[in-house]
Amino acid sequence: MTRAQKLIHSFLGGYLLTYTTLASAENFDPSNLSIEQLMESQVSTVTKTEQKFSDTAAAVYVISQEDIQRSGVTNIPDVLRMAPGVQVARISAGKWAITARGFNGRYANKLLVLLDGRTVYSPTFAGVRWENLDLVLHDIERIEVIRGPGASVWGHNAVNGVINIITKHTEDTQQGLVSVVAGNEELPIVELRYGDQLGEHSHYRVYGKFTHRDGLLDLQGNDAQDKSTQGRGGFRADWNSNHGDRLMLEGDGYAGQINESFLLPTDKTSNTATHYSQDTSGANILGRWEHDFSVASTMHSQFFYEYSNIESTGFDNKSHTFDLDFQHDIAISKDNYFNWGLGYRFVADAYFEGDTYTVNPMQQNLHLVSAFLQDKALFFDGALQLTVGTKVQYYTLSGVDFQPSVRVLWKLHPEHRIWAAFSRATRSPSRVETAFDFVPLALPTPVPVSFVLQANPNLDREVVYSYELGYRGWLSNRLSWDMAFFYNDYQDLVSLSAGTFDIASRQVQVSPDNNTSATTWGIEMAAEWRPIDSLRLQLSYSLLQIDSTQVNQSRTAPENQLSLRGSYDINSTLLLDVWVRYVDSLSAQSLVAGIDNSVASYVGFDLRLAWKPIPQLELAIVGQNLNNAAHLEYIETALAYPKQLERSFYGQVQWYF
Repeated sequence: MTRAQKLIHSFLGGYLLTYTTLASAENFDPSNLSIEQLMESQVSTVTKTEQKFSDTAAAVYVISQEDIQRSGVTNIPDVLRMAPGVQVARISAGKWAITARGFNGRYANKLLVLLDGRTVYSPTFAGVRWENLDLVLHDIERIEVIRGPGASVWGHNAVNGVINIITKHTEDTQQGLVSVVAGNEELPIVELRYGDQLGEHSHYRVYGKFTHRDGLLDLQGNDAQDKSTQGRGGFRADWNSNHGDRLMLEGDGYAGQINESFLLPTDKTSNTATHYSQDTSGANILGRWEHDFSVASTMHSQFFYEYSNIESTGFDNKSHTFDLDFQHDIAISKDNYFNWGLGYRFVADAYFEGDTYTVNPMQQNLHLVSAFLQDKALFFDGALQLTVGTKVQYYTLSGVDFQPSVRVLWKLHPEHRIWAAFSRATRSPSRVETAFDFVPLALPTPVPVSFVLQANPNLDREVVYSYELGYRGWLSNRLSWDMAFFYNDYQDLVSLSAGTFDIASRQVQVSPDNNTSATTWGIEMAAEWRPIDSLRLQLSYSLLQIDSTQVNQSRTAPENQLSLRGSYDINSTLLLDVWVRYVDSLSAQSLVAGIDNSVASYVGFDLRLAWKPIPQLELAIVGQNLNNAAHLEYIETALAYPKQLERSFYGQVQWYF
């Protein structure tokens, strides 16, 4: 039996068990349940239009503001550990490796991340710099996590998933907030926010945040010298008219520093740790206008500008991004909904040559032109839902591309749905892959050899063909269940290819090439159970299997992940939260002597106790990784300097005024 057959059989077995359970269950009215409210809540990332969470033909997980607050975490990467199918690993005090459904790394290039619909995916590095997303967590309304391709509406790089961080409307933040976190790792984190009304139909908020994180530990238990700091401030304003117009304007700026270390080989048995600091700064502004022509026709237009600057010893990059987006949603009939859109993005990217690399061209203008079409049709009084769409794009580095998808959802029962999807998605080459030549790196081998990493300006796009199957529903009046199965076929994956050995210079040229293929399959499950009103239990599990022609690629994401969160209201003022996680082992090869890049499996245990003496004040104590004095989560394969997370404690004060 093939793995694909096993996957289908596993799904059918799970579905039949589920249907047997629901067939014997009592009829119930879930309209007053919070689980029902979650299933009926609106999400927008799957199709770029508002739709019920329960009616999405995709693997969706929504992280609410309550989830964020009660988890006790202090950064967005740790928030994302809640979502099944998402692999999160901390590399250092200021760096993370985050992906969905495999292929993880510092710059995981198959995950598209959005902030209020604005992409934060870097075309330079083909990934996300998570340290620059240090938002005020209290201002987040929800985070929509889509596992699987979203390229038919979002385009390039939405290959394995899409994460959309959606902040609150300013009407919901009409008060002041002071939040202070301090502990042995958070040194401290201070958040300030104030919101008010500008007029009868307009509101605003302004905010500021300062973060200082202590360094992690090296393998010997010493300070890894990787402290990070960042300050940021920003605003948002919303205006609603009585004539179907909605305007939003937001912007922020930040500046920070990351301290980091890497290892350089000195001979075949030893290496030297080198420490450096990296200064980052940036600013952005986003404007959105929505207009209702009628109850059946709505227009959305958006622009944003972003500036980014990265400076460190031997490295300097500046980029400017301008983006325009237009979308029109039309209800053709009560059973047919159509939307289309156009987009244009311009990126001006500039590097100043450093000691370890050259760039050709040093400055480059990148153009992205796109259009998408999508139609959703309902059949049999809405019991069957079919969504078909595609996005067409032209990009400077990869040319013209089509990225279609077909999604089907069947309502078996008012509280139970089954869905399936097929998608084609692509990952475009990055500037680092197509323009960077690095100086020779001497590795400790019996015969002295230097490796020269050279760019490949002819690099092609990576392609995935994705097949998904899922179930979502309520198994009782207090229990919800969600599961998804996927099979992905990757073609033209990029990996390093070694050229011939030059005897005179003792050098081997290495360059990226589209010479790898892979298949992945897996299972993702999430359940929520509320046995009593004061207790909420959330369980998730993920299985990931990867077969790749590149050995190391299959070991950068854990095979198994398990998460259990419990939230208990002891009384109206005392809240207790417990979070237990299991993450499977990782393994990869290092380029330096004496470093084993394997990462052992680990169990994380977090505890939070909060007290609200009055509605405006909350005091909390949090312990993270309580069962481990220190543990590894990820090691970068190139010039790795392993760093361990240590057990941490902090206190938090939140005051609303």
